[in-house]
Amino acid sequence: MATRDLYIVAADRKDLYKVLRKQFADNENVEVILDRRQGERRAAAGGTKREKRKSERRRAEEAHLLRTLGVILVAGTKKPASRRGRGA
Repeated sequence: MATRDLYIVAADRKDLYKVLRKQFADNENVEVILDRRQGERRAAAGGTKREKRKSERRRAEEAHLLRTLGVILVAGTKKPASRRGRGA
């Protein structure tokens, strides 16, 4: 299965979002999206404390990168079905 790079851009960095969308417009293996999160999500029930700490640490690192750089890269995610025909 094909993979893609996913850039998540901070919601307050629409300027950066536009630049990256233009830069990667012809690259089918790159998707650029705006961060749509609106606060912390509740932790799912279950799981171990060790797993929870690791995921919380990862989310904190991602949030820090979004605040300071305005973008994070999620490399090598599975490529979704074609989105052609959708308004973007």
